[in-house]
Amino acid sequence: MLAESEAELVPWALLDHPAYVLYTSGSTGRPKGVEVSHRGLVNFLAAMRSRPGLAATDTMLAITTISFDISTLEIFLPLAVGARLVLARREEAADGAVLAGLISRCGATVLQATPPTWQMLLSATEGADGVWRGLHGLCGGEALAPGLAAELVARTRSFWNLYGPTETTVWATVQGPSPTPPSYCSTGPADRCRWGRPDTCTSAVRVSPAATCTGRT
Repeated sequence: MLAESEAELVPWALLDHPAYVLYTSGSTGRPKGVEVSHRGLVNFLAAMRSRPGLAATDTMLAITTISFDISTLEIFLPLAVGARLVLARREEAADGAVLAGLISRCGATVLQATPPTWQMLLSATEGADGVWRGLHGLCGGEALAPGLAAELVARTRSFWNLYGPTETTVWATVQGPSPTPPSYCSTGPADRCRWGRPDTCTSAVRVSPAATCTGRT
């Protein structure tokens, strides 16, 4: 009976099974559910482990709500590589001074945030460069202004700009570790943006001066 039971066992999740479904308006403006497979998520994590990179000696400070797909990088990548994961409370992530204190206390080496959060953190830490020493910054989700990009590059140990539609599993292209203002942004007209290189599991094809297609393997 035991042998028969074991013979009938199947993996709990296969690569092409959905890992999660995220509802997004994407580029169409019409809400839709995007089904992301385990294969896509694993390939994404493998690509991010390679570039920008994360090691077992790192501490990732996760500040993103789980309803935003970029949180998958903050939560699962540290677990995948054996790094330390620190989960920030909502009130900690929403206050620049409190967030700066948390970065210092937990010894964060990697922080991912959108441009408004990076600006909030800069404003709260003016003259306090110790918060930034040793911090690797990841940015995406919105257009990154050249001035803000230059300031963050000057303060952080390394700074990376990331872009990608939900359909290709979070981020698809990586620009860094230093930007090239003024054409440095996460989203916007393709003819005005420096998108960066596709990650190791993504292909990107320019189909017109104003459009780029990406696809994850």
